Amino acid sequence: MAGSGERFNGIALGAIATGCVFIYAGIKGYSIPETIKKLIQGQSPAGQVQTTGLNATAGGTAATSTSSNTGAQGGSASANQAIAQQLAAAYGWSTGANWSALVSLWNSESGWSNTIWNTSASCGNDAYAYGIPQACGHGVQGNTGGHGSWCPFPSGNQGNPPACGGTSDAGAQISWGLAYIKANYGEPVNVPHGGY
Repeated sequence: MAGSGERFNGIALGAIATGCVFIYAGIKGYSIPETIKKLIQGQSPAGQVQTTGLNATAGGTAATSTSSNTGAQGGSASANQAIAQQLAAAYGWSTGANWSALVSLWNSESGWSNTIWNTSASCGNDAYAYGIPQACGHGVQGNTGGHGSWCPFPSGNQGNPPACGGTSDAGAQISWGLAYIKANYGEPVNVPHGGY
């Protein structure tokens, strides 16, 4: 215990505090440098303009994608990437070339939005790509409200939009996408650039 002569490791405490600042800024959608600046100045970081965050829907960057608000709580691109990095660690893909390839792939596929539909890229059978990994008609037939008649993810996957019984859960979409890449390509560096 600290009271009995032991000391706290300052480096460890600093690392924990820094991680907390990053997490806070990411969840709230605040700029990390601006958050740090306000803390150093002794000001509350809560007065910032929210640019992204858990209540903001991350927009797609692909020119052919269109966004549809399904009512689910969408994470920011950075929050969704943080989830992906944690989940990719189980595959050994959370750093290096595989992480870079995954980030580049899902930047171009969905801009890391868990609620984006790509209606200009038909998957066949009246289905359209959806979510972070742009799942394409892997589910059961169902009415997806103007986005085709097939659910994007398998039945029961919470990554599906509400019309398919899901919640557009980013973690579920990412888990499915990582497993899909592993099963079909081995690792992200093997996925052809421009999609899968």
